[in-house]
Amino acid sequence: MDERLVDDGLTVNGLWALSWALGLVAAASLIRLVTYAAHGEGVQTELFVWLLLGAVTSAFSACCAVLAGLKSVEQRLAQRMAPTQT
Repeated sequence: MDERLVDDGLTVNGLWALSWALGLVAAASLIRLVTYAAHGEGVQTELFVWLLLGAVTSAFSACCAVLAGLKSVEQRLAQRMAPTQT
């Protein structure tokens, strides 16, 4: 049985870049949300859209960071196991 142990998905650098980009979008939406709250205006639909955008992008950013860490560990373990296998 031949099992492939290599992941062909996004690279670690790609996952880190995606994580940072989504984190910046989340921070920008949070800043926009705070500026809406500071003006003391009534609750509007746009306020909830910015809140939803910030929540979703921060969750995906955290997931990408965790996946990048796991993939990095996977690559290190694969490099460590490669010399022992023939």
